[in-house]
Amino acid sequence: MKKIDTSELLPELNISLLEECTLITDHTTAKREFKQRINKSNE
Repeated sequence: MKKIDTSELLPELNISLLEECTLITDHTTAKREFKQRINKSNE
């Protein structure tokens, strides 16, 4: 299986962050964490 580092469709998507958040079992917490960390990285 080939590991994907970047998205061709969404090149600025942080794949490792997305991958990390998919491991959070509570979807509300996962979504909140993803949004917070995306916003923090854009500051």
